[in-house]
Amino acid sequence: MSLPSSTTSATSLTPEQHAAFDADGFLHLRAAFPPAAALELQDRMWEELREVHGIERNDRSTWYQPRKCLHGAKWDLGQGVIGAPRLIGAVHDLLGSRDWPLPAHWGVVLVTFPNPARAWTVPTAWHSDYELHGSNARLSDLFIFTFFSAVGPRGGGTLVVSGSHRLLQRFHDELSPSERQLPHRDLRKRFLRWDPWIRALAGVSRGPEDRNGYFMGRTHDVQGVPLRIVELMGEPGDAVLCHPLLLHVAAPNAAETPRFMRARHPVRSPQDG
Repeated sequence: MSLPSSTTSATSLTPEQHAAFDADGFLHLRAAFPPAAALELQDRMWEELREVHGIERNDRSTWYQPRKCLHGAKWDLGQGVIGAPRLIGAVHDLLGSRDWPLPAHWGVVLVTFPNPARAWTVPTAWHSDYELHGSNARLSDLFIFTFFSAVGPRGGGTLVVSGSHRLLQRFHDELSPSERQLPHRDLRKRFLRWDPWIRALAGVSRGPEDRNGYFMGRTHDVQGVPLRIVELMGEPGDAVLCHPLLLHVAAPNAAETPRFMRARHPVRSPQDG
């Protein structure tokens, strides 16, 4: 299943793109910032992997999965190129405001090395990082993924549940006023037990033996909301702009090359409660 995407050079989004974002909870923006700049930043990520972790780019025998984030790459002084007019313009369009401040950095660095010993299967650790409290407020920020390498099928790209932001909103709307004050962790646990499909996806209850075929193969109607699992795939310089409530999970990398992405989490503003 392909992602909703944009290939035009304009920063303004079309009505169709707005509708896709509202329905699916994400929008894939092709060449959101210069691909050459993305590859240069990837080169510096490789340099840090060599200097800090002893991982050589051209020596697969040195490859392993580091446990710590690349701190140097997170604060790379050259990352300002990510905030290109095309990307910032799309953010402003989706938020309906040009008051969105440029971030101090573009989020954690997601490097996932291939793991041939691990079978690729739909994970169970699904979550939404944004708290449900005050979720009825105007959308004021986005969860933004940026690409610094090509990421193909089963190549470690983050998985998202298309439409899940609407399901979480429906879950929130059905809570009593007192239930809405529960801690985020408690509400998340309650949501993951709210529906049989969600319980199976999150591993709370026994799911299908063929998780890949069942969850990746078709759209599922859950509480009246069509949901499907989508792999975030793309090319260097791409970005995926996500609704803060979108369910997502890290995925294994069964490809031949590492996955290089970044994930900037939304920041809750004071008016959100």
